[in-house]
Amino acid sequence: MRIFAVLAVILFHADFAYADLVIDLDELAGDTVSIAISGSGTVDTGGGSNPGGVLDFLNFSDDPFTNAIPTTSTNFAVAGSLSFLLNGSTIADVTTFRTQRSTNSGSSDIDLIVTQSIANGSTFSASGSGTVTGLLFSSLNPGTYFSIDGDSSDFGGVTLNITAAAAIPEPSSIWSLLG
Repeated sequence: MRIFAVLAVILFHADFAYADLVIDLDELAGDTVSIAISGSGTVDTGGGSNPGGVLDFLNFSDDPFTNAIPTTSTNFAVAGSLSFLLNGSTIADVTTFRTQRSTNSGSSDIDLIVTQSIANGSTFSASGSGTVTGLLFSSLNPGTYFSIDGDSSDFGGVTLNITAAAAIPEPSSIWSLLG
């Protein structure tokens, strides 16, 4: 019976493990947040509406936000160079990172607002990094989260990685390890 439970968990997570779009939020000094996007594929709406200029990624596998994030939509400007190369020639720059925390665990949303509309059938290559102005790392829950709802399914799923900065040992601690 245990083997079936383990297989069910592995299969459930296997769908998400190979998301075509990855968003990384990392802790920087001073409680600031860096953002990076990566991945490639073809947008497939399955007959639904086009993602357009607001990429709405819904219902992450758990809640990536602390209570410091409001339950209303909050926009944060993106400084840096993050973009989607569409069909090998059109660039859709990411200008805004939007959050909305839900009071129900696992249903918080993240939006990326881009400068060009993204349509069904577009090939995409996402790349770049920058910072999210005004978003505090202390308002995020470190971990890995997955979404296949909303526009996430159009992009083959979305993985959100939130990573705290690694602690740097004090110099005195390093010397004690050598002695």
